[in-house]
Amino acid sequence: MKEVSLLKSYLHPLGRTIYHTKNGRSGLYFAHSNSGFALRVLAKENFHMRLNFDSEVNLENQGQYMVLYMDRHFYQKYALENGDVTLNLDLSSFKGEHTLELIKVNEPQHAKLHLLSLEIENGEILPFLTPHTKKMEFYGASTTSGFGILGKKEDPFTLKTEDSSLSFSYQVPYQLGYETSVISYSGMSMALKFHQPFTLLDVYDKLDGTIPWNFSNYHPDYIVIDIGTNDNEKLKHIEEEKQEEASELYYQNLHCLAFQLLKEHPSATLIFIHSMMVAISPYLIHQMERVKDEVINKTQNQAFVLSFEPNQEGACHHPSKVAHQKITSQIIDLIRKIKLKRSEYPMKFIFFKENIMNFTGLVIKY
Repeated sequence: MKEVSLLKSYLHPLGRTIYHTKNGRSGLYFAHSNSGFALRVLAKENFHMRLNFDSEVNLENQGQYMVLYMDRHFYQKYALENGDVTLNLDLSSFKGEHTLELIKVNEPQHAKLHLLSLEIENGEILPFLTPHTKKMEFYGASTTSGFGILGKKEDPFTLKTEDSSLSFSYQVPYQLGYETSVISYSGMSMALKFHQPFTLLDVYDKLDGTIPWNFSNYHPDYIVIDIGTNDNEKLKHIEEEKQEEASELYYQNLHCLAFQLLKEHPSATLIFIHSMMVAISPYLIHQMERVKDEVINKTQNQAFVLSFEPNQEGACHHPSKVAHQKITSQIIDLIRKIKLKRSEYPMKFIFFKENIMNFTGLVIKY
């Protein structure tokens, strides 16, 4: 049995994952969808692995879920109950060197994980070779989390019907061979609070909503921002003649988020997306386009806006697995076009037009 704190050179964090002491116990802590860890192993005959977690689930009579990828291929999905749990991995069919990736597929407001120790039989853990690959980061709400992706529209929400590994926030980087990081909470807004008492600006710089995140741990090449569905719901409850004014709050917060992220990741490309679940207000689309244009005009960074055909065929009228597959293809197509253009004009993306490092955004909360 090996304490996780002794394995720092062997475990590669995926997403917003840190070594953390909680209730006097140290381990690898991760809360967001698609976060977890990877490790390399040398498997011998009858190779087994046991992992001990502190699993925190705040929905009664429900467990949370993890998926295991072996050498970048899906292998199995596991259910973890609330409390101290042991996950037994029967990997006896594998021999030789392999890379394992274990990620959680539920969002942080319902489930968190703390890996405390692991033990292997008939094999050994190898030092992890940090991949030199591109990275993506996703900010959003329920659609980014894969909410309801495994259910039908009439089904209630459960952790079993949510699976972020099937959503575009995992499938886009997975299919491109990139790493991913996700920051998403169902019901979250950019500015116009409706389902949640906080906005994306309150949590974008946190690991789990409370612990500050060190942005130097992870520098994405592409940042996808999927926020506006819940602002749109709030907008519907505002008098029509005041909706345009209210949408200005959305612009201010989205503008602040975009430039703060570029302050942390000066070479990132921004991709704003909308209307996955419902067709959002033209006022919000206009404000999203404004922010995109300002990124392009004030920096040498590229920025894009993508819209989709709304889909409500998943649980609680959220996008289905098929819808996520279509969205995945559209985002991948855009990134491939971006890469092709950069290969044709490589010098275009080197210099800033102005120093955004000193930018201070105005934060307005509604």
